[in-house]
Amino acid sequence: MPALEIRGKIITLRAVITPKASRDAIIPFTPEEIKITVTAPPVDGKANQYLQKYLAKAFGTSKGKVRIIRGESSHHKVIEIQDSSKVPDAIREQLPQG
Repeated sequence: MPALEIRGKIITLRAVITPKASRDAIIPFTPEEIKITVTAPPVDGKANQYLQKYLAKAFGTSKGKVRIIRGESSHHKVIEIQDSSKVPDAIREQLPQG
């Protein structure tokens, strides 16, 4: 399965998340997963909430349009982003040209 799928206005990401990192970042990814680091700790769902907020800002959409559809309590997650107005550079560079 690819790390990134775009269907109309919906982007689906397969990602491995590193909470409690030194900085927030979307790191160049493998074909199977995107790596995302967030500074929030993995306590009481704070890392997931922060991840949604971070991705909403990165993709130019509202927090309510970002949802974790699989992997709520795992480092490996499937995330759906609706109505994004932009694509972060780290992801855009990996998209097929054409």
